Amino acid sequence: MKIKEKSFIILLFVVITPLLFTSCLTFISELSKELDKQANTSSAEFGQLDNGSKTVITTTKLKEIDFNGSNFFITDIPNKYFQDMNIEIFSMLKESLKDGDFSPYDSKEYEDYVKRGGVKEGILFNPKDNLIVYNQELQKKNGKKGTMTYYFYFSISEECYKTYTETFAHLKKCDEQIELCNWNIENCAAPTIRKSKKVSVPYEVTERHWVPGTLGARTNSSFGSSEGTPGHYEIYTRTVYRDEVQYYDVANPNYDPEKVARAKKNLPLWQNDRDATMKKLKTLPPPFALLRIEGEDNEINQ
Repeated sequence: MKIKEKSFIILLFVVITPLLFTSCLTFISELSKELDKQANTSSAEFGQLDNGSKTVITTTKLKEIDFNGSNFFITDIPNKYFQDMNIEIFSMLKESLKDGDFSPYDSKEYEDYVKRGGVKEGILFNPKDNLIVYNQELQKKNGKKGTMTYYFYFSISEECYKTYTETFAHLKKCDEQIELCNWNIENCAAPTIRKSKKVSVPYEVTERHWVPGTLGARTNSSFGSSEGTPGHYEIYTRTVYRDEVQYYDVANPNYDPEKVARAKKNLPLWQNDRDATMKKLKTLPPPFALLRIEGEDNEINQ
């Protein structure tokens, strides 16, 4: 190989390598974004059978996000402080998925049928029988492929659920009253309020413009010539407008010293009530019971 060819190859390698490295980093970054997007996106399909049983299946794996707002196991009580109860129940199920009942496929044809269906995980929940069946397809055990199934007993305590509902309702009332007290203190204390408006204010600007002369200009010799004139500046004054913000005070329609006094008195009471209600929620027992039916050490929560 000639020296010039070697030099060209080395130069090409030096030029291309950073480009390949940058492209690789870009690909990894985009792949990471896509994986994060998939992790935060639900791919589960929910359904219901004629007997009232609920179903959920997915072609990947069931995730916590699949059950957010689903009301699959229990009707969640919407709030901004605690995660959806259905997520909590699903997390408890996932933590107990070990040593399930394995059923090998009885034929290659049935295995192919399962693969074509594409379902990897699914849950069947029968509220009437308090039964949850967690199913995982295409599992392997002792060199065989099949289905791994887990069974759980699940029930809801109506009394405990009612306590949760009432406590969350009171917490919401505390938040609303605290917000109202703060609003009254902020908006009802001053007899006047300041407002603003935008106005156009005129002002004069002075500009200097150069007017060129005719000094050094050539004329047609047949008509004679004239004396040239030097250039000069001319001063112009003109009116322009600019926007300014003007402030002014008006009577406050919400002015109410008594309302402010009541708000300042009630605010710490509602805050203390809210703190006590939040503490109560954190110590309440779950409004449901979940128990692994088969195997040892199956109890999750009672």
